[in-house]
Amino acid sequence: MAEIREHITVIRGYLTHCEQAGMTSERIANGIAALESIVIDHGTYAEFEFEAQKARDETMAAMWRLHTLAVSRELEAARLEAQRLENERVAAQLAEAQARINAEAAAIRRQAEEVAAQRAESERLERLAAEIRERQHMVIEAGALAPLPNERVGEILRAMP
Repeated sequence: MAEIREHITVIRGYLTHCEQAGMTSERIANGIAALESIVIDHGTYAEFEFEAQKARDETMAAMWRLHTLAVSRELEAARLEAQRLENERVAAQLAEAQARINAEAAAIRRQAEEVAAQRAESERLERLAAEIRERQHMVIEAGALAPLPNERVGEILRAMP
């Protein structure tokens, strides 16, 4: 009789084992298969046959519930892992695109600096050309004036302090 009670305790122990942290749906399914393979008959369990059958049925129902929860948990974990991988892929693409944008922006800044330097040089050359034209104009105008007589130049020079 103690041996039969121990067998019934073993049947109920399947559930306890399946309730351990980290139990996978595959391991629970293996436990269900092992539990299903236990033959409960009058020859083995005698007057405890009904109690053994009840223990197995209750344990089996609870194990199926745990299996369903484990499958749901594993599916969610797989979905989250797939999402994480997709996020990593998208982040890598964004980082690559940002690197290209940064490189293009740096090239545009260099070009803008070159254009600004060329514009400054062009403006400097235009000012220089304008100054040369002004001096040429002054020389031409000076050439159009009547020359001063030498005695007048001498007077002007003596009058200068």
